[in-house]
Amino acid sequence: MNQTLDLPAFVKAAADAIIAAGADGRIIFWNAAATRIFGYSEAEALDQSLDLIIPERFRPRHWEGYGQVMATGKTKYAADVLRVPAFDKAGRSLSIAFTVTLLDSSGGAG
Repeated sequence: MNQTLDLPAFVKAAADAIIAAGADGRIIFWNAAATRIFGYSEAEALDQSLDLIIPERFRPRHWEGYGQVMATGKTKYAADVLRVPAFDKAGRSLSIAFTVTLLDSSGGAG
C-alpha cells in the first residue's frame, strides 16, 4: 500500500510545539501546540524575535550560540535534546526540552 504523508498538516497538528526561526532569529513558523504551550497565537508570534519565549538572563548566551550556528551552518547539538527555561505569555516560567534542526533555504535539512 502506497501512502503519502501530508507533512504540512502533520507539522501543524503535532502535539509538540514546532517553532522555526530565520537566520535573524525572527519566528517564521509557529504551530498550534506552540500556542497551547506558550500562550501566543500564531499571529502574535510570527515575525517576533525568539526573545518572546527566552528569559532575559539567558538571551546573551542564546544569541551568541545562535549567531555562531547561523555563521557556520553547524550545530554541536544536532543529536541532543536540550533542556532550558522559557516563559509563556503570562510570564510563567516553563522548563522546555527542544532539539535543533538546521534547514537550508530550500527547506531541506542541512
